[in-house]
Amino acid sequence: TDGMPWVEASKDCKLGRFDVVSAKVSAKFGSDWKPLEGTPPQWIVLHCAAINLGGRSLSDFSQQDGRGLNEMLYLRAMHRLFCNILLAAVHEGIGKFIMFPFGMGAFLRGLSERKGCEHYQIGSAWSQALRRRIVEQFLQALEEVRCDAHMYLCVQWSSLEAAENANAFLAALRAAPIHIQS
Repeated sequence: TDGMPWVEASKDCKLGRFDVVSAKVSAKFGSDWKPLEGTPPQWIVLHCAAINLGGRSLSDFSQQDGRGLNEMLYLRAMHRLFCNILLAAVHEGIGKFIMFPFGMGAFLRGLSERKGCEHYQIGSAWSQALRRRIVEQFLQALEEVRCDAHMYLCVQWSSLEAAENANAFLAALRAAPIHIQS
């Protein structure tokens, strides 16, 4: 093992911590909820479970004293998830890829309520820095895996949290090597 906290698939968890599911899908109904005619185009959806720091115990990612987040361990786990997602994309021959702030929304939302994590309050410099480091793990994985898919970024600014996520993505992209940006 690489020292990463592992969660096996089970009755309650359908996916293991670093598993990725790939499914071919197509639209069957239009925006009017009427069946589409003809053969709709297919695309591939990749799904994996991000690490939910806000909704569960930090036990797998806490400091040795049990208080607070061990960011380095958490970011290593996110890096591994991103690598697995990108490896699945390469395996499936995906040419176009839509990325969103994976693991940065609901899965971080309650983090500041955990003991020793109060400084991750949304809007804080700590929160923004953690989000940017998550994006940096994605960009590092992108460089390591060499996924040649054309990537589209899906972000929004409709709330403070969404703006933090979007700003983290854009700041990390601006600092990334030019071959990652293009």
